[in-house]
Amino acid sequence: MEGLTSVVDYLGLDQTSVLPQNAVFELNGEEHESSSNHFTLGKKFELTLKAVPEDGNTVTIGLKPDTESLSENVGHFVSGYNAFIRATSEYLDSQPKSNYLLREMKSIGASFDRELRPLGLSMAENGEINIDRSLLRDTIQLSDAREKFSTVRRFTNTVLSKTDAVSLNPMEYVDKKIVAYKKP
Repeated sequence: MEGLTSVVDYLGLDQTSVLPQNAVFELNGEEHESSSNHFTLGKKFELTLKAVPEDGNTVTIGLKPDTESLSENVGHFVSGYNAFIRATSEYLDSQPKSNYLLREMKSIGASFDRELRPLGLSMAENGEINIDRSLLRDTIQLSDAREKFSTVRRFTNTVLSKTDAVSLNPMEYVDKKIVAYKKP
């Protein structure tokens, strides 16, 4: 390390290969600049630029109706929830305590099943959620949809609380012993 004064010099962390630049983009024929790829448009819409389009190509930004967006978001949640249930089920033989977690998740689902069914969501026997897309779409279009979907929000929050608890104490759901030795 002859001639180098610090680890920063040694590792070359003080070398810049590309200088930072503002994001420059055109919006409705007018050039704009932002210090990041994330900006607010008209104090209403938050946008994030994720890639540069090929030369000569334009990108169209559109809005989805609330019904389509809500249906899509519910679908994403259900897909993630079902993947979690399937992953937990895969460990039933090798980790018997995972059955405890599966039972808890099924219990959460069962406690909301009566309220979720009219929205097009029903709990299957294996703990997964089935979606009746037609009923879901119809319910989203009702005038009191926001009130009806508060059940989905409560269910989602309950599931998130449980997954947070699992991440804080995963040893409760595996069949392993922790041994702590005293300092000699």
